[in-house]
Amino acid sequence: MSLFGLPTGELVDTIVFYHGQHQLAKYIAIVSLTLLVYDWIINIDLEVEFVWRASWSWGRVIYHANRIWSLTLLGTVLAGAHLITQDTIIVDNDTRQLFFLWMTLAPLQPLLDVRLSPFFPSAVDALSVDSCTRVGFMYSYGGICQYSIISTMFLLRCWALFDKKRVVWMLCGGFVGTVIIGVFVANFIISFLDNPLPNIFSGCYILIPGYLWMPYVAPLIYESTLFGLTLWRIYSLSKGIGATPLLQTLAQNGVAYFATLVLLVILGFIGATVKFLMIAANGSGLFTAISSIVCSHLIFSLYEITGEETLGRRIQTGTRSSGLIPQFAIPLQSFTTTQYST
Repeated sequence: MSLFGLPTGELVDTIVFYHGQHQLAKYIAIVSLTLLVYDWIINIDLEVEFVWRASWSWGRVIYHANRIWSLTLLGTVLAGAHLITQDTIIVDNDTRQLFFLWMTLAPLQPLLDVRLSPFFPSAVDALSVDSCTRVGFMYSYGGICQYSIISTMFLLRCWALFDKKRVVWMLCGGFVGTVIIGVFVANFIISFLDNPLPNIFSGCYILIPGYLWMPYVAPLIYESTLFGLTLWRIYSLSKGIGATPLLQTLAQNGVAYFATLVLLVILGFIGATVKFLMIAANGSGLFTAISSIVCSHLIFSLYEITGEETLGRRIQTGTRSSGLIPQFAIPLQSFTTTQYST
């Protein structure tokens, strides 16, 4: 007897193996959410000093969006994992092997129109293809939103460095392109099929291609371009005005952000090609947690160094032409004034 082209014994072993990977993904998700909460708690003093006391600016908007959305996304996923575990079957189009992935269902019950019993989770009805599609898209679009928030922060730093020049508008076009690619991936690469064993598996039956790593290519190219342009602009400015503290901070943050991004993208590449890492890399929220923490600290450092730079600028006005000193008004400038908001 065989199922999905696999002997019964091999099928059972495969299910047991990937159930362990499913548990690993849940543990990593717990760690990811814990890191987010811990980072927020230990840096609450910086948030009060540099964010809550500041006027509303693009930097403050990005900070709040980054904090709130990442916590919401991971918190919702984790709640779904604890309130009700959905054993979602995912079939690799090449190897046709099974593994489990937990998905967010309980918090999304009104949207999914699925009858869930908080006291008898095993009695959950079989999900329709439409319901599974909604869940998958909401999780995918949530990741796209998080990427957009962080990329916007990096783009605004380039906006400040290049003083709203044409190159920034080209970067904006590239950013829109990466988002469109992400939406395309969410809509067309992953497909949902009818569950062939609704009495055994209560979740979704997902068909994924072997080239799942491809969605990581466009963000990597785009972020690499931003990184290169940032360092080039900082180098150009430093030749005329010297390596000011703000320029040094922009360079250091750029290197730290890019290094973190590369590690995360490599993890995504590996996770999309190695079966025993696929769930941990793509279903644990690790990318969301680490990138959110990096973005928050990037904003903190910019607010902190801007205050020092403003004081230094006042001292330097007697020896340097004010036209040679870059005015980093974005993203730390108030919406209603032209003065720095720290």
